[in-house]
Amino acid sequence: MADEEQLYRFFVVDVHENALVAQIVDSHLQGETSAELLKLELLKIIDDSSPDVLVLDFCNVKIVGTWVISCFLYVNSRMASRGSKLKLAGMSETLRSIFKTLRLDDTVFQIFDTVDEALASPSGPITYEDVCDRSTPFDPES
Repeated sequence: MADEEQLYRFFVVDVHENALVAQIVDSHLQGETSAELLKLELLKIIDDSSPDVLVLDFCNVKIVGTWVISCFLYVNSRMASRGSKLKLAGMSETLRSIFKTLRLDDTVFQIFDTVDEALASPSGPITYEDVCDRSTPFDPES
């Protein structure tokens, strides 16, 4: 269970050992301004806490715009540069299909059905082998 809870504008954050779970409060995440504010708040969360893992819980989210997806890509990159991991969980089938269509599901982001699954999963980086079941890209000359 959660050790501590902090409140933010866009997130309710629970601390779980070496991980944070940030449940997104709003149901409609759209627009450049919202994306920038979300990004700033996520960066504050990771700067203040330096988690090994941050799980974003989408259970309340119905719509995500491209600006907001771009924000998540930025935060993912920022966390990876620190050796941390961003995981996504609790998406509706509609949202999950958007991430699959954009080829972000299990290539850029690890996406889980539940927060518990995300917390229980190994936190290593997604590698080429994880996605393609081979250690290196195909080389037609070999």
